[in-house]
Amino acid sequence: MDWKPISTAPYTGDLELAVIEKDDPHTVGFPCHRVVGGWIAAETNKWIKIRPTHWRVWPSPVKKLRHIQSSASNFPSRFALGEPLFEYGRIVMGWFSKKTSIAGIQLPNWMVVLGAIIVMLLIYEFMQQAQIPH
Repeated sequence: MDWKPISTAPYTGDLELAVIEKDDPHTVGFPCHRVVGGWIAAETNKWIKIRPTHWRVWPSPVKKLRHIQSSASNFPSRFALGEPLFEYGRIVMGWFSKKTSIAGIQLPNWMVVLGAIIVMLLIYEFMQQAQIPH
């Protein structure tokens, strides 16, 4: 994933941004979206006051976990805590706090996962009871 000039940043998708503050280049430690007039944090949709110089596609959680320390060799992250598992946990917990629309109804993602687990357990129990004794 090569860095691209900020002028070429798309208005779609999660982006990883690089900024230079006081001659100190570093990455922003969370995914961002380009919008007309600036940037917003992807997870919160809140405006952020930054002047990025470069961008690249935000890696998937697994790729981000692998590259958390070396995510930008030219732009060391000031925001990463140096604990890949902590970062991965933050990403996963962020997903659980979001919502999914199913048949037009907004449900928290944690509720969807819980429902899937319950369905799997019911199927397993049914299969155990349906076995014919030898």
